[in-house]
Amino acid sequence: MNTRSMLKRVQILLLAGFSLCVLSGIACAADPAPAAKGAKLLNDDCVKCHSKAPADIAAAGSKHKT
Repeated sequence: MNTRSMLKRVQILLLAGFSLCVLSGIACAADPAPAAKGAKLLNDDCVKCHSKAPADIAAAGSKHKT
């Protein structure tokens, strides 16, 4: 194997590795879940899941099971 073909293979591998790093960075930046983990629910959010929000949540001990 000559030096030129070896250099070309190394360049292709470096480009592929860089591309994977960029794509994984984009995928992580697009995921809203990490930012939402520390978010607090407001009373207005309760009605999105509970039709009788205050009574349902109080009956569950003021905690969500999911």
